Formats: sequence, C-alpha cells, structure tokens
Amino acid sequence: MRKNKLNWKLYITIPLIFVLIICFIFFFGEYIPNKIFSTIDYYFSDEIPFLEDLSPSKKNQVEIVQIGEGIFHPEEIKFYFKKDGEIVKEQTIETAYEPPQHSISESTFTFNWIDDNKVQISIEFSYYTQTIDFNFKTGEIELNIIHE
Repeated sequence: MRKNKLNWKLYITIPLIFVLIICFIFFFGEYIPNKIFSTIDYYFSDEIPFLEDLSPSKKNQVEIVQIGEGIFHPEEIKFYFKKDGEIVKEQTIETAYEPPQHSISESTFTFNWIDDNKVQISIEFSYYTQTIDFNFKTGEIELNIIHE
C-alpha cells in the first residue's frame, strides 16, 4: 500500500513541477535569455560602429556605436562627439529595458543641428523618447527624457 501512495505523489509532483517551469519560462523567459546573452556579448564584443552624422560645415561629428550587441538588441549605445576628428565628449545610454522585439535602427535616431556647434539627438525608444543636447563650444551635454 505504501508503494501506491508514493507513485501517486510522483505522478502529481513531476507534472506539477513541469507545469510551473513552463509557466515561469512563459512569463519571464523573454527577459532572462536577453539579459544573459547580452551580458555575455557585452564582455566579449567590441564596439560596433552604427551611425554617424556631420555638422553642416563637416567640422563636428557625432558617431554612435553599439556596445554588447545581444541576440535581441544592444545593451548600451555610446555617443562620441568629435571636433576635427578628435573626441571631445562621450556619452553612454542604456537600452537594457527595451523589449526584445523592439530593434534599434537608424530610424530610432533623429539629428537636429541647430548650428555648427550645437546638436540635438532624439532617440525614440518603445516607451519614451530621450534627447541629448550637446554644445561643441562649451562641451556641455544635457540629457532629457520625454515620457509618452
């Protein structure tokens, strides 16, 4: 009789554990592999050139590189602000909270050169827009987040 009780518990416990694992993967699976793979890629990959834009006189330049290109999207985006080919400022933006189905593309970025020395970059993420204002003369940078 004891053997039947043990079998009954096994027949209930093993499928229950299997169902719980499937539910966990279903609800959290989209975030876990993304975080694991993008973290691994972050440490084993170099910066990947992505996009660049020049001022009207072509004296100043903004270069965007991806860092940690994961399976779904980059973990960080780095901006290099260059004057006459020399880096004057760097800024890194995290994208870790983007859903995996949202890809970072050239259309995500909008460059607005106010004049030769001032640029505003708009980055449209899934849930918000972030702007970066940079002044090449003063080296000042301003970051703003606009919630939509």
